[in-house]
Amino acid sequence: MEDLRYLQLSMAEHLFEQKKYTSAAHSLSDLLESEPDNVAVRLLLARAYYHSAQLGRAEEQLTELVDRAPTDDYVRLLLARTLERQGRGVEAATQRRILAALTGDDSHLASTPENNSHLGQTREPVAEAPYEAPSGHTRGEGSPEAPDAGPGTAS
Repeated sequence: MEDLRYLQLSMAEHLFEQKKYTSAAHSLSDLLESEPDNVAVRLLLARAYYHSAQLGRAEEQLTELVDRAPTDDYVRLLLARTLERQGRGVEAATQRRILAALTGDDSHLASTPENNSHLGQTREPVAEAPYEAPSGHTRGEGSPEAPDAGPGTAS
């Protein structure tokens, strides 16, 4: 029986590598029924669902994985991206904040138009006020005009 499951997983991985995500998902969902605690199978299934645009199913698997391992940063990132693709920016932003806290990498908080589409706001051009750096700081060190600069980055 173990050999059969190994072959089934190998075939699903091969299908995934060949970008046959729907077929891989079908095979993996069958395998997950017999091994519901197999985290590797569940993660690959979530990825197959994500890539085949079965986002609701991907979210279900990723939510289960987050419940089992709340500090898994890759699962949080994939869940955030899944929510973003569904137009659920507020929920995705929550996952990204948790991800940034877990990894210490604030680049996960980077805002994109796709992430903010839920706000329903348009930005009007604003006349830029002259920038006055606090003493000892120069433009680019954490200033709003330099989003790439932040803690631990070299200028």
